[in-house]
Amino acid sequence: MTPKILIFLSFLIYFYFGPSQNEISGQERPKIKSKNLQYSQPTSSFSANNRTQKSDKKVDILAEKIINTLSLNEGDARFIHEFCDDRATKIEKIKLNNDNSQQKIADLQAVNNDFDQKIKQLVSPSQFQKYELMRKNGN
Repeated sequence: MTPKILIFLSFLIYFYFGPSQNEISGQERPKIKSKNLQYSQPTSSFSANNRTQKSDKKVDILAEKIINTLSLNEGDARFIHEFCDDRATKIEKIKLNNDNSQQKIADLQAVNNDFDQKIKQLVSPSQFQKYELMRKNGN
């Protein structure tokens, strides 16, 4: 190979891999004290803690959508948050249950119908129509 090609390849490698942060800051690389590293078992992304954190975010997002769409006051907003939290808890239990898929679908529909009834009792008929429209549009 010609020297031009070698220089070109070395620049490509340098720019592709880049200097390490230690080379930039002038610090030495830390030395590994022991090679007997202990690794813990990887946790599933569907663990109880992760699922709870994800469902909490979903609960807040759903509650805020409903509150904003229906223009609810703070008192009604608290009830909506409670309804959404209760719904999320029931859905998590259903998903963890080992029933067949037909039973899970029926249980999920029952939870959603119960949720709709709670909201219907809380809001006015015109607000409930807005809620139904929101549900149909998926917003």
